[in-house]
Amino acid sequence: HQLRLAFEEVSGEDLNWFFNQWYLASGHPSLNFSQYNDTISKVLSISVEQNHDITKYPIFKLPIQIAIFDSEGKHINKVVIDELTETFDLKYNGELKGVLYDNQNMLLADIKKEKSVDQYIYQYYQGSHYNARKESILKGARKKTLQGQQLIIDALEDSFWKIRALAIEKFSKLEGEKRGEGLRKIKEMALNDVNSSVRAAAVGVIFKHLEGSEITNLYDNIINDSSYLVVSTALRNIAKLDPLLAMESAKFLEKEKSSKMILGIAQIYSTYAISDKLDFFLE
Repeated sequence: HQLRLAFEEVSGEDLNWFFNQWYLASGHPSLNFSQYNDTISKVLSISVEQNHDITKYPIFKLPIQIAIFDSEGKHINKVVIDELTETFDLKYNGELKGVLYDNQNMLLADIKKEKSVDQYIYQYYQGSHYNARKESILKGARKKTLQGQQLIIDALEDSFWKIRALAIEKFSKLEGEKRGEGLRKIKEMALNDVNSSVRAAAVGVIFKHLEGSEITNLYDNIINDSSYLVVSTALRNIAKLDPLLAMESAKFLEKEKSSKMILGIAQIYSTYAISDKLDFFLE
């Protein structure tokens, strides 16, 4: 009670509804967003349905910002979801390019969204939040369109390491020239990305798609990486191609203090080595 009063004093608003649904009630909302674009009147109608079990959980009140992107830029529309089903009619100018149903990424809910692939791709370049860009890659690159493939290429250079790592995971979506461009970028990332998790993810890809001397030359650089994660990933992958080289490298790493590294060496020895490595396991 005192906490609510303190919040109300600062905000100048009645917050009974907020504490009733988030503090006193149980559950969380489940929302379905859909859209209809009237290109004649230039109105995007966004429908929202609260489809959780209302016999157990309340109809939630959810103030949100819906962002519309059109020929004139980004427009913020403040709306309040407080009915079981409702529709918001939002005007735009020129061409409708994209929409963010939850511009601030604030909704604590299970959400299903109806959007076109083009809208998801556009969202990557306009969304400032991690979740928006992540969603763009997952949904925008589902089909191997040129735009979707370019999205993956661009995401390889994203400022946030988790997005770069996710883009590496989507390498299989690349074809033709985009595949070659992506592989060159990922090869460079394996050696020089500032984040060890990204370098490790890149190592996992290049060992599957490079061959011969190109692999061994790259391996000679990667095995000296400062990250145990990267080195153990390289060891695991080179062992599938050249077990003797992997065991030779592992021998010089046996004294490392990293448990992940020791476990990786143990897996290589148990799979490829003979009895002369028994002392390693006894120690």
